[in-house]
Formats: sequence, structure tokens, C-alpha cells
Amino acid sequence: MRTKNYFELRGFVGADPEVKNTNNGKKVVNLSIATNEAYTDKKSGEKVKTTDWHTVSLWNGKAEIAEKYIKKGSLVAVEGRIKPRSYEDNNNAKKYTIDLIVDRLDIILNKESK
Repeated sequence: MRTKNYFELRGFVGADPEVKNTNNGKKVVNLSIATNEAYTDKKSGEKVKTTDWHTVSLWNGKAEIAEKYIKKGSLVAVEGRIKPRSYEDNNNAKKYTIDLIVDRLDIILNKESK
């Protein structure tokens, strides 16, 4: 049986890219992307709109592109891998998180480039 580890998001960037360099010289950019969902509440009949925020990471060449061309308000589509990881906090308690690593980036609408 084949398995698949994949995510796909299309949404608006909520803040300018957060650029970091690792100790071994790799560049990483984190983007906060908003996705929206709308539905009608069955009881009240009112339309309800919700927004979910997703933080994704772009590495090396994709990070360079994101840093140069993406700003707050840009509309992007991203695809990639879901990477679970764990770490210890300051109290030595084990914490778990999920990283969304971008393998494909499409800039649908960008603000002025830097």
C-alpha cells in the first residue's frame, strides 16, 4: 500500500515573511497563511465565516524567492510535506509540533516586490 504525506493551501499571507539563517548557513522563511471557510449555521440560518492560520516553512532557494517577492497581503498557493517533531521546553517537558515544509510555491498575486 502506498502512503502519502502531503498538504496544499491557498490563501493570503498575514505578515511579511520571517527570514532566519540557521547555524549551518541555510536560509529559512516562515509564512503565516490565512485560509477561509464559509457555511450557513443550520439553527440560525446565518452565514458564518471562519479563518484558520497556518505557518509554513520555505528553505534555501524557495526561501530566497519568498523573501524577495512575497509581502503581507500576497495570495499564494503552497504544497508540501507534513513533518512532525518533538522538543523539550525550558522545563524539560516534551512538546510536540507539526511543521509544514513547502516543496512548491506559486505566487498568485504579489504586492510590490522588495
